[in-house]
Order: sequence, then C-alpha cells, then structure tokens
Amino acid sequence: MSFINKFKSLLPISSRSFHAAEKHFVVQNNLVKDELLDIKSKQDELFRRIEQADNGINENLNAKYDAIDASLRTEAERNKLRMEALMKKAYPEDSPAEIRRRIFSLMPEAEGDARIMQKANAKLMFELDSICQKAGLPYWTAYGSLVGTLSRNGFIPWDDDIDICMMREDVEKLQSLCNSDPNYQLTLVYDGYVFCRQLRFSSRNENIPCFIDVSIWDWAPSSSKENDDQYRNLRLELMTTFGEKMESLPYWKERGLLYSAESGEVAQGISISRKDQNDNLAYLEIEAIEGLFQEYRNMAYEKGILCDKANATAVAYGIDNIYDAPWRRTLWPLSMMLPAKPHLFENGSINVPNDAIAVADECYPGWPYLPNDILGHSHFTENAFSDPAVRDALKAFISN
Repeated sequence: MSFINKFKSLLPISSRSFHAAEKHFVVQNNLVKDELLDIKSKQDELFRRIEQADNGINENLNAKYDAIDASLRTEAERNKLRMEALMKKAYPEDSPAEIRRRIFSLMPEAEGDARIMQKANAKLMFELDSICQKAGLPYWTAYGSLVGTLSRNGFIPWDDDIDICMMREDVEKLQSLCNSDPNYQLTLVYDGYVFCRQLRFSSRNENIPCFIDVSIWDWAPSSSKENDDQYRNLRLELMTTFGEKMESLPYWKERGLLYSAESGEVAQGISISRKDQNDNLAYLEIEAIEGLFQEYRNMAYEKGILCDKANATAVAYGIDNIYDAPWRRTLWPLSMMLPAKPHLFENGSINVPNDAIAVADECYPGWPYLPNDILGHSHFTENAFSDPAVRDALKAFISN
C-alpha cells in the first residue's frame, strides 16, 4: 500500500476532501523543492563569489609581497654595492674578496642569548680540539664555520653551530676516547628523513645544548670529475634504495631517528628522545642500515672511487653523511684539506683546511655574503633558554 493510500485509509473524510488535501500537499512540496533549489543556487553563487574574492585577495597580496621582496632585494644589492664602493675607495689595493671580508669583519657580534650560545659552542670546540691534539687526530673546520673563521676569526653573527670534518678511522678513535670520557660524548643517530648518519660531539650535561657536527671522510685515489660523478650517483642510488626498503624497517620508519648502541641523548634539535627508544627493535634495524651503508661503500671501493690511505691523493665526503648540497663536489684533492692548519677563532684557535681560501671559494663562490635564510638560520637559540637551568649551565661552562 502506497503512503498516500495508507494515509487516505486512516482519515474519516470524503474522497473529494482527501484529493483536495493531496493536491495541496503536492503543490506545497513542489514549492518547497523549488525554494530549496533556489537557495542552493544562491548558495553556490555566493561560494563562487567568495572563492573569486579570496583568489583575488591572495593574488593581490602575493603580487604586493613579490613587489616588496623584489624592492628589498634590489635595495640590499644597492647597499652592498655602495658599501663595496666605499671600502674600495678606502682600501684601493684590496681585491673584491678582501673587501667583502673587511665588511664582514666590521659587523657587530651577536648579542644576548645568541652570543652566550656562540661562546659556549666555541668552548666546546676548544675542548674537542684539545682531545684531538692530544690523540693526534686531524680535523678541519668546514662550511659556515669556515667562512666565519676566515672572515671574522670567529662566528658569523647569525650562525650558532660549528662543523668539522674527520677521516673515518680518526672518528672511530675519537668515539673510543669519548666512550670513557666522563664529560663529553660522541653521539650517533640514524636519520630516516634524509638517510644519513648524524654524528655530534657534545657535553654529557643535558643542560648544555651545544654540539659540534662531525662529517666523516674517506680516502680516494683521485678527485677527477668522472669519479666525482660516479660517487655522487652512488649516493643518490643509496637514498633511493633506502626509500624502497623503509617498509622492511618499520621502527625506523615510525620514529624517523634511531640512536646507536653507544649513543647518549643527542644535544638539541632532536625531537625523539633516547629514553623512549626500544633498543631491541632499534638495533636489529640499525644492523640492516649499517649493512646498506657498507654495501655502497664497498661498491665505491670496487669502482676505484675510494681506496686506502697509502694510495690516496684525494679525500671523499663520506657516503653516509647528509647529502644536502648536490652542487658541491664530493671528492677533493688531499692537499687542499690536509695537513690542516690552526687559525684564530674567538679567543683561541681551531684547524682549517690546508688551502682554506680555495675550499671556501669553491663551497661558497663570492663569499662572504648574507645568506637568504639569515633570519631563520638559528639551530637552537630560540628556545634553549626557556629553562633557567640551561642558562646557568651555559654560563658556568663558559666561565670554567
């Protein structure tokens, strides 16, 4: 029985009255449908206009932002040229590179918390330098730390970390020394985001959130472009292989970062705590990760890209380091890096490459210059001092 017939059977009214009511309901229902359709049509039109307006606003804002950004960049370039012209007039015998270094040397130091962190990091570097000097372990300063050392004898105002490079066998010796050191540690984390080994020298005091990034290097028979291209391709292939194997490394995939067996808590910048790690799960996967790193290092040896120290005329950026500068060469003439030389840094000295100027020229053509990320370059100064214990520990560390 239809709804209308069922409804009709329940009402004690005449057929004519019912049909009149039925007709009225149908008319009213159609009117409601028409009104709903009209409302929906108007709603759709309203949403379309809002979207148009939103797109227009975004386009206008983006256009204005781009115009302001272009204007600021142009003005910054003009100011740079004005400053260089002024310095050229004052020092007519200087080369453009020497003028840029003079400009950088005149920049004021960082202030406040940033400067405290820089001083603490310098102190940490001097502690590492002392350990390396006593044990006869060569190292050299790299990247932004090298630029600061060469242009300012210290930190660039916006920088707050230090990067050094060491040969693989010397890193292993340093690890052995740190294992028994009551004050300092060498921490190792396997980074599943960029597929690398992240190695840091730091204090065992968790209230001293400073660290020295350590890059691992190997020996190579040649720094030829052919070998460099092969080595670079091996690193890219290794990263692809890791990506394909992540399903078989579920704990690494879940956490993103795994601590090695001998590693303590890593200083700053690591969101995953050592204490939360299930070592039984982690170490099984670390064994597989290390195996893959070793497999590709073996390939580099088989291809004649890497060699032992006795046959080396070059050094190679370790295949297990972070690969974040694909334009930078991976194989370097040995004589450019070693023997390293001491250079003034803050209130002490640290080692720089043997041909430090040439290394900086190749890593950062036109150095020193203001980087695009100058305001977002800080590694940890923004939140490190929220804990009073950190500030007290850093000040005590600096003063000792």
